[in-house]
Amino acid sequence: GYVLDTATKTSPPWLKRCGLEPGWSRPYTDPDTQSVVISFVAPLVRDGKVVAAVAAGSIPVGARASKKRPAAPAWLSVTEPRLRSRLLYPNPVCLLTTWGEVDGSWRKNVMTISWLTCLNNDADVLLSINARRHSAAAVLSGRAFGLSVPTSDLAAMVLKIGACSGSKTDKLATVEGLAAVEADAEAKAGKGGFAALMSDSSDDDDGVAAPPDAPWFVEGCVARLACVVERRLTEGEDHHVVVAKITDASVREDYWDGKTFRAPHGRAPFLSFLGSQSFGHTVQS
Repeated sequence: GYVLDTATKTSPPWLKRCGLEPGWSRPYTDPDTQSVVISFVAPLVRDGKVVAAVAAGSIPVGARASKKRPAAPAWLSVTEPRLRSRLLYPNPVCLLTTWGEVDGSWRKNVMTISWLTCLNNDADVLLSINARRHSAAAVLSGRAFGLSVPTSDLAAMVLKIGACSGSKTDKLATVEGLAAVEADAEAKAGKGGFAALMSDSSDDDDGVAAPPDAPWFVEGCVARLACVVERRLTEGEDHHVVVAKITDASVREDYWDGKTFRAPHGRAPFLSFLGSQSFGHTVQS
């Protein structure tokens, strides 16, 4: 072993807080190997105070012994339109988020959607939405809406979201695990060309204030896309088929290799809707 003087400035923090009895040190980083280790320490006590200590070697304990938690994966902004489209190449189940008018005020609403696909590499996406859905009017208004891509660990929550209507239920208050993430200021998507063809009078009628401009997203998802409808392809049908533009997008860094959006080995895969409340999984081969 070796002797360390607690009075020197070079003494490690765990030694300065050494107790009066021999025992294992707190985990610390070895300055030579940068590994997290522990040492057996025998304190030298004088007048009831630890003045030095003998450290009998060190044992690696791994990163788990460190107090520091691994940093959460960062989010990357996808600025090129052709790459934004790639976030929907796997045709994943998405959570479509809007602001809906309920009893004279605006409330966040979310629905599941699986009938969507990219049209090109210019960030245009085709969506088919049941005309009876509470979110349909908000999407057709021309205001920005959000698409969040969940993974298999959120499958139960996705089913619960699809099992109730936002016209009767505040989903964020009732669906367990559902939480909102606001769009960054620079990611706000304004109204597109389609909105210019629509009347905005509903924002001001009956004293209802205009809804927030920015879309919102679902926490825990691995990709976020801000969208706005540019044109409508059907009229008077049971489903609204629309073309929307992805105006902004971001993706969790561990699901993006710079060109492709994929679930790497060891990570939760995307969901594919099989019907009858069941999902398949999309993984990287």
